[in-house]
Amino acid sequence: NLIAHLPGTAGGRIVLAAHMDTVKPCAGIEAVVETRHICDDVTCRMAEVVCSAGDTILSADDKAGIAEIITAVDYLMQHPEIKHGDIRIAFNPDEEIGQGAHKFDVARFAADWAYTMDGGEIGELEYENFNAASAVVDITGVSVHPGAAKGIMENALLIAQEFNALLPADAVPGKTEGYEGFFHLDALNGTAAACRMEYIVRDHDKGEFTVKQGLMKRAAAQVQAAHPT
Repeated sequence: NLIAHLPGTAGGRIVLAAHMDTVKPCAGIEAVVETRHICDDVTCRMAEVVCSAGDTILSADDKAGIAEIITAVDYLMQHPEIKHGDIRIAFNPDEEIGQGAHKFDVARFAADWAYTMDGGEIGELEYENFNAASAVVDITGVSVHPGAAKGIMENALLIAQEFNALLPADAVPGKTEGYEGFFHLDALNGTAAACRMEYIVRDHDKGEFTVKQGLMKRAAAQVQAAHPT
């Protein structure tokens, strides 16, 4: 975790936080530079902004949040006439499975409020979060020449399909919204001999989240029982 402190010129203390990672499916997306009309409470101006075509997040999750915080701090340092409380800054390495956040020293920051700068519409404020976990499934098959495979071959890629089919078909990101939880198969790599499946599991409801973890374990046990070799 990278932390910093901008001393305040008035009372109160807040934390501004962001995470440094990149969502893999959006890496390498071509950027578009547009001129937009930007307004705040005092002034309006034209500015060039870097964005995507609107169908991706442009690998900006969450480099954009870091840029926003640095820009705000720089502006306050350049304009000392603006009164503000203590500002604590925190950048952690990852949000998806909590790596870094679990070592965040909440007591040390002792803030009145804390805000994470992340994706969303201008003016949007979210005050809820979900439960999240990662799951890795390693499958070792039995690989032999196809010409002599009957009764012997155990294709790891086909076993991976069996495992995924044991999870609820509608509990995936493409079919859920709002508070609905899901299983997201984020990566599948390997050969007939061996493969690895990488999932993220999310649910707002802690009880349902626990149920989803149980489903993953039961699916693994069922597949192992069906392929003991």
